Amino acid sequence: MTARRETLWTLLARLAEEDADRVLIRTRAGDVTRGSLAESVTRLSGGLAALGIGPGDRVAVFAENRPEHFTLAFALNRIGAAYSPVNPLYRGDLVENAFDVLRPAAVVVDRACRPVVEPYRDRSDRWVEMDRGVGLPGTVADYAELEADVDTPPEVVVDPGKGAVVLFTSGTTGPSKGVAMSDRFCLEFGAANAQARDLRHDDVLYSCFAFCHASPIGYSLVPALLSGAEMAWAPRFSASAFWADVRDLGATQFAAFSATILMLLAQPPRETDATHGAQVCFSVGAPRGDEFSRRFGVRIIDGYGLSECGALAYDGVPVDGWTVAVVDDNDLPVAARTIGEIVGRPERPGMIMDGYLGRPAETLDVYRNLWFHTGDNGYLNEAGKLHFVGRKKDAMRHRGENISAWEVEQAVLATGLVHDCAAYALPSSSLGEDDVAVAVVPASADFDPAALLAALPDRLPKYAVPAFVRTLADLPRTPTGKVKKHELRAAGATPDTWRSPRATEHLVEGNVHDHS
Repeated sequence: MTARRETLWTLLARLAEEDADRVLIRTRAGDVTRGSLAESVTRLSGGLAALGIGPGDRVAVFAENRPEHFTLAFALNRIGAAYSPVNPLYRGDLVENAFDVLRPAAVVVDRACRPVVEPYRDRSDRWVEMDRGVGLPGTVADYAELEADVDTPPEVVVDPGKGAVVLFTSGTTGPSKGVAMSDRFCLEFGAANAQARDLRHDDVLYSCFAFCHASPIGYSLVPALLSGAEMAWAPRFSASAFWADVRDLGATQFAAFSATILMLLAQPPRETDATHGAQVCFSVGAPRGDEFSRRFGVRIIDGYGLSECGALAYDGVPVDGWTVAVVDDNDLPVAARTIGEIVGRPERPGMIMDGYLGRPAETLDVYRNLWFHTGDNGYLNEAGKLHFVGRKKDAMRHRGENISAWEVEQAVLATGLVHDCAAYALPSSSLGEDDVAVAVVPASADFDPAALLAALPDRLPKYAVPAFVRTLADLPRTPTGKVKKHELRAAGATPDTWRSPRATEHLVEGNVHDHS
């Protein structure tokens, strides 16, 4: 049992010393070598240190997805401060919660996010403009000037077991929590991903997701560093331009999410769909995975994990260094193929988050009985392979049977009649159980809810077939892309919700309580 002793910065510095001219990041604007990035990091870290930023500080970054994130993350790491990117789509209470959680020693902001942070000007003494002319009153530093700093930065001995990155949870049922991640955690996270994908030095890993998510660091940058591979980067996801980016940047593998896969499948078929050059898609969730693999000619590696613990399993196989179990409500292991909560226990230091910033009670609760509790339901088969069933709070019960929202969603998507969907419970006011509802984004203008339900009996048991279908142009989502199911439940059976003949007659419209 050996704890990792490198930091993100010392890893980059070592690789730059070994081969400064080796390309690390490919972009349409040009390539970034290990050496050039290390030089930029050294200059910027000196400028940040001159502002008084140092070990233990947290720096909030309110900026769109742009290449400065790479330099900033390593520069803060070099001086022992925590890189804390905040979702640029946050507004109102979400922004205030981010300030409350981080209590930042400094804030970096670009022009696009200036209106978002301006009301919170008194929440930090140090502000850095990423773009010239942002115009925040009293701003103390210009990013370009800091990056041009020629002073020798201080030598800081950084503890790899301390907080290096703070990312926010999705906040689907409450305020987003700040997940404190150490260097060891980031490196363990990336190492497991590199191993699962069998990365080699000639691989190129494509990423187009925002730095406020775990994907760019955990699923692309760190795996590339550890395996000697390269990263291909684009500032945003575009379903229509995705494969052109993959092809033009020479990517051999790419990361995805459930929503990514569905949006790519919704694009009109092209003769070039499987001529992009990538062989592997790593995805956290893979709805319609077989269809995606056939159409686009890639092998899918399906990962299961959370920001708090990184990946626990790849293609159902628990990650080396993790004990994964499924337990009942008393945290006792259940038999094979019995659904319960997925929990995990790390076997090495640094394989899990340091905790939720400012929320000790919630941190202790998620670690209760020496297990990390994921909040997800699943089961292990006889061979110990993990199967995800759905969020624990998304479970439904109808006619005495437990129903997985995730399984309903997979069946609905498999019909090909909808682009996206979300299954949720509408509690019955008289029967003491749930009716199954599904909100859908139709694949065509002539969508017929009755035709959808007619296609489901071969895919779902009768008790799991939805009784209500609500048609929407888009599903309500948090800024991190998670469906706001609590809003769908709270809305109840809206006037535009289609009812099947089996729908419970006693459902109270517009007065359905959120049981989340």
